Amino acid sequence: MSNYMFEKDGENYLYRPMNAGRFDVLRYQKYDYTPSDIQTLTDSIHYRIGKRYLSREYIRKYPNAKYQTGLAGLCVPASFVFMYLLDTDRLSPFRSVDSRGDMHWWIEDRIDGRRFDLTSSQYSQEECEILYQTGKKSRLYSFKEIPQARFLDLMSLVAKKSVRYRTTDPVGDFNTLEEFFV
Repeated sequence: MSNYMFEKDGENYLYRPMNAGRFDVLRYQKYDYTPSDIQTLTDSIHYRIGKRYLSREYIRKYPNAKYQTGLAGLCVPASFVFMYLLDTDRLSPFRSVDSRGDMHWWIEDRIDGRRFDLTSSQYSQEECEILYQTGKKSRLYSFKEIPQARFLDLMSLVAKKSVRYRTTDPVGDFNTLEEFFV
């Protein structure tokens, strides 16, 4: 799924390079890929997600976005946090351009075709159908597949269990870790 994600000793890790050879790491427990855990995760993301997870480019394009309500502009963090936190390799990101010219993202199951669009409520049913018909499977949303800090921020709030820390060696022994709170 990501070059910055791995499992070690039964625990899951997602990390991102920072500067000066340091890494921001999230150790977390995934949700099972079951209907009940999918619903629990979806509810948790909906409860926790907010305007602080909007991208800088979205805020530049829509300066009043920080004052709006709803899920517009939040499809990327919602979708990728959902995908990163589920214990399955069946999920792929999809995207399409909406009527405003913005990219909309969601997740689909490659095997059974189930669609998980956590921010679909920002569109009418007709708009969603057009997005899904024109949607294309995509790569991870980030520069060189490096997870964005806002993904780790949200994941640390909605994961079953999580510890976030900085280290100089994200895949080595963790005796050099410095835990911190988001």
